[in-house]
Amino acid sequence: MFQSVKSPILVLCAGLALAGCQTRSASTTLPPNDYKTRHPIVVVEAAETLDIPVGLSTDALSPATHSAIAGFAQHFHEKRASAIQIMVPSGAANEVTATYLAGEVRRTLIQSGIPESRIEHMAYRSSDPAINAPIRLAFPTIKAKLTKQCGLWPEDLGKSHENRDYYNFGCASQQNLAAIIADPQDLLSPRAMTAADASRRDIIFDKYRLGEKTQSASTVEDAGQASEVGG
Repeated sequence: MFQSVKSPILVLCAGLALAGCQTRSASTTLPPNDYKTRHPIVVVEAAETLDIPVGLSTDALSPATHSAIAGFAQHFHEKRASAIQIMVPSGAANEVTATYLAGEVRRTLIQSGIPESRIEHMAYRSSDPAINAPIRLAFPTIKAKLTKQCGLWPEDLGKSHENRDYYNFGCASQQNLAAIIADPQDLLSPRAMTAADASRRDIIFDKYRLGEKTQSASTVEDAGQASEVGG
């Protein structure tokens, strides 16, 4: 498990007017009561899953289910995972049907561009033999998450005499931030810069040499409208 690198906070401290001005070095640690310290975002290895519902008398997967499987396969390609697992329930009421439909799931994955050698079959034990358990697709990936769940209140807010944030403060914001991060790898290291658009740069240089306007048409129109409004 890798822990995300916390951004340092630059602390500027000015002395009293009578004592003159004093400069302190930048701090590389967060305040002890900062919400990033209480609820840090970490990068962990976890499984990306998709549950495919299977009825007791289902004889084929629906078009919507095929679309969901194809979308999951696309996600598999984007994450560059090594293998994907088709997990069939064992001991469930629909075990026979799920085992049969697992072949159709496999064919859909192959049609979506996943090599047959990277598809694994395995069984998982159903928690209740009386229910219809789903076929589960899974592949390993990395995810951003919090180390603790939100909604914890270890202290009585009414008895606190200190001017500090309550324990749960900032937890929801951190959890939402972790959920919307497209690539958790960005928390561990920055991406390399992309190449410049040389063709667009040449067009702007040519217009500059000829004395033409280099702004886009929409920018010029917006500027004109803004001057009329302010005029």
